[in-house]
Amino acid sequence: MRLNRNGLAGLATVAAVIDVINTIWPATVAVLVLLTIYVGGIRYLRRRADLKTEHDNIRAQLAVTLAVGIAVVGVILALPIENNLRNSLLQLFGLLVTAVIGLSATTHVSNAFAGLMLRSRRAFRPGDFIRFDGHFGRVTDMGLFHTEVQTEDRDLTTVPNLLLVSSPVTVIRATGTVISANVSLGYEVDHRSVEVALLAAGLEAELVDPFVHVVELGDYSVSYRLAGLLESPKTLLSSRSRLRTAMIDALHRAEIEIVSPTFMNQRQVGSNETFIPKIAPPATRADQVDAEALMFDKADMAESVERLRDRKAAIENELKEVEGRGDQELAARLKRTIETLAGAIHARERQKDQSP
Repeated sequence: MRLNRNGLAGLATVAAVIDVINTIWPATVAVLVLLTIYVGGIRYLRRRADLKTEHDNIRAQLAVTLAVGIAVVGVILALPIENNLRNSLLQLFGLLVTAVIGLSATTHVSNAFAGLMLRSRRAFRPGDFIRFDGHFGRVTDMGLFHTEVQTEDRDLTTVPNLLLVSSPVTVIRATGTVISANVSLGYEVDHRSVEVALLAAGLEAELVDPFVHVVELGDYSVSYRLAGLLESPKTLLSSRSRLRTAMIDALHRAEIEIVSPTFMNQRQVGSNETFIPKIAPPATRADQVDAEALMFDKADMAESVERLRDRKAAIENELKEVEGRGDQELAARLKRTIETLAGAIHARERQKDQSP
């Protein structure tokens, strides 16, 4: 059978189309794979609340970044171009990656390594009080490059991880911390009376095992320090204020004046008059504001998320043991509990991220 010119032209066109398809399909597949990895990685990172720990979240970010880099190299290798141009593109991509790493070595890369170091040390976690470089607050989030701290003004401070690694960091222990307050009194006041009054103030401020130290013998006054164990650091700031208030009340009840030895008042007063205010009735609980709940709302939420993650991880470990024993009924209940905890973690994480 002989083909006319139109038939030959049609076959040539089909052959050309097939040749083009054979040429571009590897690149098309590579681009689709790259887009799939990128979109899937973004969605996976958005589900960070379902991860067990923040360390898992950091590893997920690094894994997605590495996968995207490998996919870009795959796209370059699959492009229908000459080998010389392909090698040039690979060299250009390598130079870009090297330049990015080199330019950010003192900032992003250093902060990233510092973030990994902080997580390996587990010195503190979301919800903990920390003090560093003149700053004080509660940790709300621990990222790869930065750590977020909520201050006592309710503001959020973003701290580079490198600063937390290179400077001393004081972590308030969750099991309790010692709080204290100082007061200076004249030499005419018997130190035994002062100690009795201050110990009563420590008990009134709900401190465990309060004690009194003489800090300094000054030229005109004696400096006393009242301290004790505060079992719940969540009320740290309010407890310090209550301690000072209790010291004032206790000293006034003991008829001890809290005035400087050089105190002078221009009013004419009697020689037996003392400068102690009349004690007013204390404020009721309804009149008081939970200061810590107002100051550290996001930190409280971050701490609750961390506790839910710990509980979820513990139940997952228990699930492995139950499945090993073959108890299907208990395993099913544990799986439902894990799903419930994962939903609660996700909801609270979103609420924390959306809080002002």
